[in-house]
Amino acid sequence: MKMTGKILAITLLLLSLSFSGCAEEDVIEGLEEVQVDRVIDGDTIVVEGDIRVRLIGVDTPETVKANHIVELYGKEASAYTKDMLEGTYVYLEKDVSDVDQYGRALRYVFLEDGTLFNELLISEGYGKVVTYPPDVKYAERLMAAQVHARENNKGLWGLIIGNPNSMIYHMPDGKHYNEVTRPVFFETEEAAIAKGYRKSKD
Repeated sequence: MKMTGKILAITLLLLSLSFSGCAEEDVIEGLEEVQVDRVIDGDTIVVEGDIRVRLIGVDTPETVKANHIVELYGKEASAYTKDMLEGTYVYLEKDVSDVDQYGRALRYVFLEDGTLFNELLISEGYGKVVTYPPDVKYAERLMAAQVHARENNKGLWGLIIGNPNSMIYHMPDGKHYNEVTRPVFFETEEAAIAKGYRKSKD
């Protein structure tokens, strides 16, 4: 009986691994496989053929935009994307739009194991959700990833955030911290005050 139990357990394990592998293959089946040549910033990469790809649905802090300072947490986001993608093969999926106003290809980027990298960036707190219809195929998944990041104070969501409408800033443990829909991020309270924000009373 013991031997039969072991055989059954091994069989179930092999079946689960087989199904897992099939699931990963199903996700990337039919998608365009490309190598990532370099990373421009957290949400923009260059793939073979010198094609610039802008990740759909995620916005990371700026690091290379002309006439803009390096935004808070921008270097960390760029470093994360570089560490995860540069030199690797990824799979690209188009939504409705092909390119943006700058001529960059708009794509979802999948890792070889089927992970949606756009979603991973958000769930780890390196970027926030930004949705432009009609490219909304994974909008719900991306928003769920952001909720996870905010609730766990991941990355950007461990910083002080300001509400540009009320000019009030909130600490990560504040009552209304997760209610700000278009936050501005600050590393210190002094930085928020210097920009004209006042502290929340919650």
